[in-house]
Amino acid sequence: MGQITAAREKELSSIYNSSSNHDKIIELLNKNEYGLTIAEICRRLKTTRNTISISIARLEGAGKVNIKKVGMAKIYSLKPEVQIKLEVDNK
Repeated sequence: MGQITAAREKELSSIYNSSSNHDKIIELLNKNEYGLTIAEICRRLKTTRNTISISIARLEGAGKVNIKKVGMAKIYSLKPEVQIKLEVDNK
């Protein structure tokens, strides 16, 4: 019972590297002005839904993402002030 599977170890490692995940999610959302679902973010970043959900929740808590419900789906996008800051920082 005390063993960690390789998949769970990878997931835990991803969670502990969450600041890297945050940066990747912000970069991805910045390139997709209409937003993305968690499934789309997972597919593009090649990581688990749980890892992305945790990072998105932290970004939401920090006031960096908008969430729009479309039917059963939630579409995540960057708040305009975050996009503006990224544009200014990249100049």
